[in-house]
Amino acid sequence: MNDNYFQSHLYSAPLIENSDIAYIALKLKIDANSIHRAYDDFEEQDIISNSDGSFILNVEMPNDNSLCIYLLSYGAALVVLEPTSLRTCLAEESRNITLKYYKEDYHV
Repeated sequence: MNDNYFQSHLYSAPLIENSDIAYIALKLKIDANSIHRAYDDFEEQDIISNSDGSFILNVEMPNDNSLCIYLLSYGAALVVLEPTSLRTCLAEESRNITLKYYKEDYHV
């Protein structure tokens, strides 16, 4: 294999150039046990280490329906510090998930 085979640009998702997509500024806190994923998902310059081993991310992301679900994929390892509206979205979605598993009886 040549040296260019594994260059990161070969695997990067294309940038979405759509003026209809609004971006939102986020401040996230990620536990140390999930930082490897954060380094995969975000730019290194957006990640700040804390003395307690956690990390703060200041990023802008597309503000669409998938943002809340994407952030939930980090599970309890991620806390949205800002904006409050997104904190509320995650709390409500988490509550809905919890209710499904504790309140509803699913039969296969």
